[in-house]
Amino acid sequence: MARNVARLALRTRVRQLSDTENDANITDTEINNLLNLHMPHVYGILVAAGAPDYYSSSTTITTTSGTTSYALPADFRSLVNMYVVESADIRRIIGPMRESYRDQYKAPSASNWQVSMEYIPCCPVWTDDADNFDGVEGWDWLISALCARDILIKQRRDASTIVAMAIQHEQLIKSMSSNRDKGGARYVQDVEYGASWPRTVRLDAYRLRAGNVELYESLYGWP
Repeated sequence: MARNVARLALRTRVRQLSDTENDANITDTEINNLLNLHMPHVYGILVAAGAPDYYSSSTTITTTSGTTSYALPADFRSLVNMYVVESADIRRIIGPMRESYRDQYKAPSASNWQVSMEYIPCCPVWTDDADNFDGVEGWDWLISALCARDILIKQRRDASTIVAMAIQHEQLIKSMSSNRDKGGARYVQDVEYGASWPRTVRLDAYRLRAGNVELYESLYGWP
């Protein structure tokens, strides 16, 4: 079960770690800005160390005949997998366009391909004290520690203890990656030639480019 923590709770913890509960010189706004500064760093570590689909979202793209480029979701961070919905009960994975075969692709000829894209969204930006962060099992402590470190440094106080604890905590999170569920290969080699798929023309490859995903059919038909 996720262990969500609200911005208010993290801000309170930052004040406790930096011993600034009653310090009017350190405003809530300043701490909120620090939280938004350090949350993406911790989020990135958790994404890399945990199960690849844990933070994932999904979206569906419907192709238009002759169009290769489609806008990525506004919160797109990285791709998990891309699938073509071949029929009601068949979903086929597609891989990235291979460099040595770029002359063997064309724009989609059909206007009804349904493409399911699973992706990791960007770390959200907190704007309200009720906004939550999924620290999985308390790893959000690192966000608080990094914020407290910055406050102690600003006030020219000794930050060595909190720095050492933050380093240890970050290393502990990263150590989880050796035991993560890899969830399969990100890139797969097509070994389906000769298989009996519902269509003779297949959407076959994608390319991520400048905030868009480009989708391509194979230039040649498939059995």
